[in-house]
Amino acid sequence: MEMNFLLAFVLTNILEFAVVYLMLRGREGSLHIAEIVLLCNLLTLPYVWFVFPAFLAMPYFPLLALSEVFALFIEMLLYAASFRNAGALRATFAAVVANALSFLVGFALQ
Repeated sequence: MEMNFLLAFVLTNILEFAVVYLMLRGREGSLHIAEIVLLCNLLTLPYVWFVFPAFLAMPYFPLLALSEVFALFIEMLLYAASFRNAGALRATFAAVVANALSFLVGFALQ
């Protein structure tokens, strides 16, 4: 059963919020964390689901890898810029864990 975009968007935000909250919380409140996670997913998920598959004629697995690297890079940059306590390494690690979790859960639900 293929998960639709809205369900994937909501699930991704919930899962990634939990990871980012646990890994990058500091002086920022949970509302700020939720806003940044939402912004990240608004900027990346439509590309991963619609733009890349429509405009890049690539086999599935290279397209999937490109999409995940794109999302990871954008999220790492936004986390590093948005959280005062996160340097590049912590932001990258949080982005990797958040994306891995949402990818694995989404993959398991398909």
